[in-house]
Amino acid sequence: KILAQFPTASNPRGLGSLAEAGSPVRLVCPGQTQGAVRVQVDNSATAPGTGRATHSHVFLAHERPLAALALNSTGSMVATASEYGSVVKVFASVSGELLFELRRGT
Repeated sequence: KILAQFPTASNPRGLGSLAEAGSPVRLVCPGQTQGAVRVQVDNSATAPGTGRATHSHVFLAHERPLAALALNSTGSMVATASEYGSVVKVFASVSGELLFELRRGT
């Protein structure tokens, strides 16, 4: 049974990450445009009857297509890397604010 379906940009690697330990539950996947990240938040378990069980937002993480995408265990941070491969970026999942940028090389 399909519970939800989200349109994404080309996603041949099947990128996606789910954090169930935090509250609310968060899912991240590529957005509809190259380099974008979609954060889907499900409050249905923690806020039943509020009328806003789920919501999402999208932010641009990279100019190139995503090559990696991961959430920390609580879902508060999302790490991304592009196909170019020289930088890993860590964002706050709630706001899309860039928290850290890790570069390879000199």
